Amino acid sequence: MLSAVQSKVLFFIKIRTNMTYCIDECKKYKASKPLQIGRYAAGQKRCNYCEIFVDYDGITCPCCNRQLRCLPRSRKGKEKYLEQIVR
Repeated sequence: MLSAVQSKVLFFIKIRTNMTYCIDECKKYKASKPLQIGRYAAGQKRCNYCEIFVDYDGITCPCCNRQLRCLPRSRKGKEKYLEQIVR
C-alpha cells in the first residue's frame, strides 16, 4: 500500500512526464547572452515552446518537457556555429 505522500509524488511524476505547457520553471535556467561567441557555441540550448535560451544539461526542457534545440536552424547560423567550434 502506498502512503498519501507517495501517491501524491507518483501523481506529480505522472503529470510531469506528459507536460506540454510552460510552468515558468525554465526561468531558473535562463541564460544570458555571451560576449564574443554565439549562444549555441557557448553550450546554451533553446526551447521553442517557452521561447527561451537555457543553460541546462538535459535533452528536454525542465519546464515543458519538450526537446531542446542545440543547433541553429538557418544555414548562415550553422556556418557561423561551425566556425566558432573549430577555433
